[in-house]
Amino acid sequence: MENLINYDFIKNYIEDLTPETDDFMKSLEIFAYYNHVPIITKDTRRFLQIFLKILKPKKILEVGTAIGYSAITFAKILPEARITTIEIEEEMFDLAYKNIKKAGCSDRINQILDDARNVLPFLETTYDFIFMDAAKGQYTEYYEPVKRLLSPGGVLMSDNILFKGMVANEELVPRNKRAIVKDLMDFNETLFKDPDFETSFIPMGDGVALSIKKG
Repeated sequence: MENLINYDFIKNYIEDLTPETDDFMKSLEIFAYYNHVPIITKDTRRFLQIFLKILKPKKILEVGTAIGYSAITFAKILPEARITTIEIEEEMFDLAYKNIKKAGCSDRINQILDDARNVLPFLETTYDFIFMDAAKGQYTEYYEPVKRLLSPGGVLMSDNILFKGMVANEELVPRNKRAIVKDLMDFNETLFKDPDFETSFIPMGDGVALSIKKG
């Protein structure tokens, strides 16, 4: 219990110190909150602002656009980067299209409306940074196509890999989440065992994995 209390205090402390976004991004955060649309957490956003400035990727691939919050964040951090983002739900795709246009990023963000499993095998370019934040139960299916698309020295960032801690404690897993959690556990193990990657897990947000492709 003490560890949980300490964690909550630490999380709140860090979030209180984290600078706020601009008014437009704040409006997206409010929309996401009230409409139950998952977007990156405050601490993950701040991490990306620092990490991407260090990495300086020129080409970014995102699997899972939602309302466009992450893609716009990438575009704001890296004005020279080109971003491709894939979304399966038409409603989310349309919302993201409007948001990306309002943000003035349409010329740098290429949206694709389709199931990522249909798209990834046919993409021909390679990317310096790939952000995976789509259906958690399909991460293992995305893995090999995404790995192929990542440049040597590039970084794969996989979001929500701890799934509210359920991957670490089976007692926390409700029956209707067992398949998703099992898939995530398999994915996490694959990441760590893959000799082509160096991977580290960060207990930030709902957990992120950073994987550097060797080569």
